Amino acid sequence: MSLTQNNIRATAEMAHAQPSVGLRTEQSLFQCLIVSASSQRCGTLTRAAADGRWSVQAYTDARKALVQSKRTHFHLAMIDFQACDKQQAIFYRKVCENLAETKELLLVVCGKNDDPMEEIWARQIGSWFYLPGIDDNASLGHLCGQAMNVAVQATVPEYSGHNVG
Repeated sequence: MSLTQNNIRATAEMAHAQPSVGLRTEQSLFQCLIVSASSQRCGTLTRAAADGRWSVQAYTDARKALVQSKRTHFHLAMIDFQACDKQQAIFYRKVCENLAETKELLLVVCGKNDDPMEEIWARQIGSWFYLPGIDDNASLGHLCGQAMNVAVQATVPEYSGHNVG
């Protein structure tokens, strides 16, 4: 098993042990913020982002994620609304709206299935991608890899037009 796989496994185990604490994968110049009320979904999204070569900080507490988003320059944020109750969703929306104002940030909103108003809202705030009704078996590694390519092209002009994978 590779060092990266060990880091991903350790990160996923930490997500279950201390879900409200920020979790990090191996260091990358490109930072990813993951927020989900479900520790299991947090682990799924963390593994996908790590597969895409992102340095990940994952939170199940949206308030802590919002504080961290003001301290760290994130290039990708994946916000999961599926496990939110109505009260949590209000704060998750605030986190998304705050992140949407960040320059060069790719915002991915994982929404509830069959909620067209949520999708409209996500697109209105400028989300890069809207994923309705994903499950824990979803393969999001490719999406995270594509997000890395976009982030590199946006921040390092000399790589424009080249695949970094």
